[in-house]
Amino acid sequence: MCGTWFRPPAAPKPSRYEYGPFGEPLRLTGPAARSNPFRFSTKRIEGFTGLVLYEYRPYSPISGRWLSRDPVSDVSLHATGNIDPHGLMPQFKDVNAFSAVQNDPTTAVDNLGLFCCRGVWYNPFTHCCRNGKVTKRGVVDTGYRKCSSPTQTQPKVDHVWPEWDGGSAGFYPNGATDGTLPGQVQNPDPASQSTGKKCDPIRLDPCHYDIDAFRSCLQQYIDRTSMKPPIYHTSAIVGENCQTWSAGGVRGCAYDAWYDKYIQGI
Repeated sequence: MCGTWFRPPAAPKPSRYEYGPFGEPLRLTGPAARSNPFRFSTKRIEGFTGLVLYEYRPYSPISGRWLSRDPVSDVSLHATGNIDPHGLMPQFKDVNAFSAVQNDPTTAVDNLGLFCCRGVWYNPFTHCCRNGKVTKRGVVDTGYRKCSSPTQTQPKVDHVWPEWDGGSAGFYPNGATDGTLPGQVQNPDPASQSTGKKCDPIRLDPCHYDIDAFRSCLQQYIDRTSMKPPIYHTSAIVGENCQTWSAGGVRGCAYDAWYDKYIQGI
């Protein structure tokens, strides 16, 4: 029997793409690697510039950012033909309309080119992405209050202390008020039973502050100064009084809980 031996053609090698953390191409291998228009994040690539063409705006892997603002911010500001018609911009100075996936491309996903929080789209003018969750903007009650009441020895001077549901703490002199002796933290503060006290809630924006961290910090501050109280001085010249002790705890813990380590409006 006569015939010819036939060797089937070898299957083409698959194309392979390797990327850096922000989608920048590191290595392209395979015969069709450059001709394939769909590459990083399954999106179309513009071959000359290397831009990734998402549905709503182009992305630059080299710079790790979008080339235009998020469309939702433009719509919010310009839909009525007026710039910032509702006075929103001062509240949202932290919004970066050009950032991609919160600068966390190794774990976050953005399939459209819009503001995205772990794969969930959100409006950055009403919400933010904190700890991988979409969070509504606006101040919320921390569960703590700043309370005050006139002192018995100096009616024109208020005693100030922090208070919370089921507890309170205040700073008092311990035998001397001239800065020569440490004071004492009374927990609970006896002034919390005063009928003439005034209390204001301490509110923070969860988009700017870690509320749980603030609560934990304030409790640690009270415990720490209870064990080792600072020097007491009525005018807080060489030590602390009740007002500076209370304000120091609140401000210090707000700073520690501030995501960008910058206090505003406290």
